[in-house]
Amino acid sequence: MFQKLLKQFAYSCGFLMVKLRKSKITGIDLHHDLKQLVGGSQPMILDIGANAGQSIQLFRQLWPSCIIHSFEPTSRLANLLKERFQNTHTFINATAMGATPSKATLLVNQKSLLNSILPLDEAAENRFREKKVVSTEEVIVDTVDAYISRHNLNSIQLLKTDTQGFDMEVLKGASESIKTGKIQ
Repeated sequence: MFQKLLKQFAYSCGFLMVKLRKSKITGIDLHHDLKQLVGGSQPMILDIGANAGQSIQLFRQLWPSCIIHSFEPTSRLANLLKERFQNTHTFINATAMGATPSKATLLVNQKSLLNSILPLDEAAENRFREKKVVSTEEVIVDTVDAYISRHNLNSIQLLKTDTQGFDMEVLKGASESIKTGKIQ
């Protein structure tokens, strides 16, 4: 009875209470779901679009001894990541990832989370449309497949990509590794 009242009260305040089952994906609790999906104590992770290291921190919380290959094309942020995560089994790569090896112009935005090879969508529903590009930077674009091959990585447990609309290009550049099961 108390649980039902508590759930109703939480719901009236705008919260949804659900019981987490250890063996199921919830779609609600990222920490729980990642542990269920990835498993193991030392997964190998590709973190594409690392920004200021938010995901690196999360992965380190979940798996303190995980191995992370991180990609951040913005030179200033890549340098900060190298300082911040040195000696932590984290390999910082100052490159963008895409479908084919090339060079591209990175649009560096007022809000670093919006840095992208693609321009911001100016549609009215885009709450970030007012944020401005403050500079551009020429960056090297690599592919996941080429990187995995060069570094002899045969078992990647997690590929995280957050590249401001460029994610499909990243996945195209990872297609062989996905197809052959190198990326689980």
